[in-house]
Amino acid sequence: MEVWPDGARYEGQWQHDMANGIGRFEHCDGDVYEGEWKNDKANGRGIYMHASGSTYIGEWQDDRQHGYGIETWPDGTSTYENGLKSGQGCFTWADKSSYSGDFKDNEISGHGKHQECKYANVKDCMSGEAWQQDFDSDNQVDAALFVGSWKASYMDGAGRFTWPDGKTFEGFYAKDVKEGVGRFTWPDGRSFFGQWTDGKQHGGFLSRGSKSTWVLVR
Repeated sequence: MEVWPDGARYEGQWQHDMANGIGRFEHCDGDVYEGEWKNDKANGRGIYMHASGSTYIGEWQDDRQHGYGIETWPDGTSTYENGLKSGQGCFTWADKSSYSGDFKDNEISGHGKHQECKYANVKDCMSGEAWQQDFDSDNQVDAALFVGSWKASYMDGAGRFTWPDGKTFEGFYAKDVKEGVGRFTWPDGRSFFGQWTDGKQHGGFLSRGSKSTWVLVR
């Protein structure tokens, strides 16, 4: 066992006066790493337990998470590259909302799926006065779901968003806002298809049902 003046300690295999092989390092702040070592650094597979309760189980390279790992912070899984979440993975927040898909440099980026367990006080108003009341607010606590493209932790690109009450939007987003071509469908079958700017309809067609005629709206 090797003990440092600040209270940190290492127990495990040594070679050439360095941690090499299997070992356990307890930091002075209470964090603990248990796993494989090479030349005094975490290399290979190991478990890092934070004093706060979060845990990372997975692959390491030169003291950093690298490759596939399971991170509970507070709940979830993510892959790592150079210490940052990169590649395919999933992450679950404390409220059980989750994201599964692509990560890059510790941010949601690429294609993935975001699931919310709570979605309340949603305001999404059409620009047309006649339909304003249909988009007042939802006080739902069921799941809202987005499946599509992400960039820098924003919904960005093509995707499909489903509200708890069955409303759907299929189209394009720019930084979480509807932008470009898209279709919005109500649970009763009515739909709007057209252009969107800053999250609002900007000309298109409105249908009052799946078998009805499309009407041009501006």
